[in-house]
Amino acid sequence: MTNHIKVINFPEPEIWSFRDYTEGGVNRIQEWYSGLSQEAKDGFDALLKNTRKIANHIQWGGFKFLKGEAKDERVWQLDFVAEKKQYRVMGVFGIGKKQAALILGCYHKGPIYTPKDAINTACKRAKALREGRAGTYERQIPEDI
Repeated sequence: MTNHIKVINFPEPEIWSFRDYTEGGVNRIQEWYSGLSQEAKDGFDALLKNTRKIANHIQWGGFKFLKGEAKDERVWQLDFVAEKKQYRVMGVFGIGKKQAALILGCYHKGPIYTPKDAINTACKRAKALREGRAGTYERQIPEDI
């Protein structure tokens, strides 16, 4: 009798994809990313690599919805630390199933964001995406980090 191996195929878990905010043909997240140190780039890449595997966004580490005008636009942030700086990446949902648009990168110390108009800019970008005046580009996340 031949050996039979029963294989149970489980569905692949859906992972999140992250998309960079673009306007006027310029990828604003890549522009911010290009100015980061290698340590900050590695921290950002690791954040996205780990976060995309978590099905429920409420369970993402460092995730929170912002308050005020940003709350009305449903802007949220993720955080990571590099070079003893607290970096923030702001984003929105709603562009597709398991897709998140990254709309702004900045850093934060106490109540101060750098750039100082970060929350206002994030709100404007969220609105531009919602109204179709801006677009997104899929972010490629390195697997080897």
